[in-house]
Amino acid sequence: MKKYLGFILLCLIINSAYTQDNFSVHFAQTYSWFKFTDSDGNTDKNMTTSIRYSYALNYNKILSSGLYIRPELGYKNFGAGSSLNAQKLDWSLHYLDFNIGGGYIFTKIKFQPFIGISFYTSYLYKAEQSTGNAYIDMIENDAIKTIDYGINSHAGVIYAFTDMASVFLEYRYTTGLNQLEPNSETGQTQKLYNRAMSVHFGLAFKIPQK
Repeated sequence: MKKYLGFILLCLIINSAYTQDNFSVHFAQTYSWFKFTDSDGNTDKNMTTSIRYSYALNYNKILSSGLYIRPELGYKNFGAGSSLNAQKLDWSLHYLDFNIGGGYIFTKIKFQPFIGISFYTSYLYKAEQSTGNAYIDMIENDAIKTIDYGINSHAGVIYAFTDMASVFLEYRYTTGLNQLEPNSETGQTQKLYNRAMSVHFGLAFKIPQK
């Protein structure tokens, strides 16, 4: 058993010696909405997608096998739209976002496709709900939870235009897993989850090996 463990450890050490580390900055256009059900289990048929923007910085550790590990820190603006009694409803949620995950990148060709998954935790530091011309601070009124978490699945392609710099395009789908409606003293069971699709465009810069 010790021999097998030693062999696995040796393979990991050798594999990590041939890495292609880089960091990247990117901008994203997001299309977000809510998965919402009221206390009777009905969905909001007037719910619409909201177009927002996000930014992030991440680090990629790419192993010789093509597997990569990617922590990420960024900002994202989610939201949604709806209507009530002929009045327009709009939600704008501002999050500080942390992701960690990984995937696989095919490094044998010029245009390198990649696919992966990550887990995220987000802190909501600003949240506004507008009804017509009236605005509500959702955090101040305890109308929404400030912590969200969930899963991001992503796929894209990266192209190296120099030995040290690359450009990439990525599609990402966000599935929020935390129920964001605060506990109600009236016993209501409304449920609210974040959902989003986003298109990311960015630059990646190779980190020189020591």
